[in-house]
Amino acid sequence: IGGAFLKAIADRLTADRVEYLPGEYDWNKSRIQRIIEDKRYIGTDIYEPIIDETTFFKANSTKDSRRTHVVGTVNAENRPLIKAACCGRCGAKLSHKANLAKQNSEYWYCQNKKCGASFKMTLTELANTVSQILNRLIDNPMLSDRTGSQYTYEPSLNVQRMNNEIERMIESLDSDRDAVQKLILECAAKKYDEHKTTRHIADKLKADLERTGPLSSYSPELFERTVSTVLIDQQGRVQLVLKNGTIVGEEL
Repeated sequence: IGGAFLKAIADRLTADRVEYLPGEYDWNKSRIQRIIEDKRYIGTDIYEPIIDETTFFKANSTKDSRRTHVVGTVNAENRPLIKAACCGRCGAKLSHKANLAKQNSEYWYCQNKKCGASFKMTLTELANTVSQILNRLIDNPMLSDRTGSQYTYEPSLNVQRMNNEIERMIESLDSDRDAVQKLILECAAKKYDEHKTTRHIADKLKADLERTGPLSSYSPELFERTVSTVLIDQQGRVQLVLKNGTIVGEEL
């Protein structure tokens, strides 16, 4: 309200080493914006009010009046979304195109020419949908854990090649027994490491979600920490492929 821009506020908090999370001081415009837009600060059934409504709405009015960007402009916040976007039909990368002269005119095209999927969706719409899915995960972090009873181990290409080589050596009449045994042990160790890594990623992902509060707007930081791929089909349905391989959509 006093006139400081979001970046200036972020730079000052970073310089003063004010913690955003324990041990984290790297403030940016998005983090400041989410605080300003978070209605929980004026009080809810769960949270006591910290600021009055007049202050809240005045701060948001000031912030909104400074918006000069055109919908569809690619920036540091939404670039990871575009980079992660893949076709829900064939899995190929999606290209994002925007007509900056026309409001809300944004299109996505599958880079796989044989697929040819295309649809209309703004980056703002995509970011909002991603936020909704992430909020589902924040509300129930267990949805992010595919390593439970339904988890089926999927060997990497390297392990598959080792398995094929073991089979070939076993079928061969002149294979060296010690060499076969050595390869079997190496393959088993590799499988164990892969499964352990998957378990570690799942635990870290769930812990991250558990300590994150509900999102009032798109969080590029949380997105990059938790999501590897965004699948979008021609009907505009969105699914997130998490870092541990779990796929979560807009609905259960």
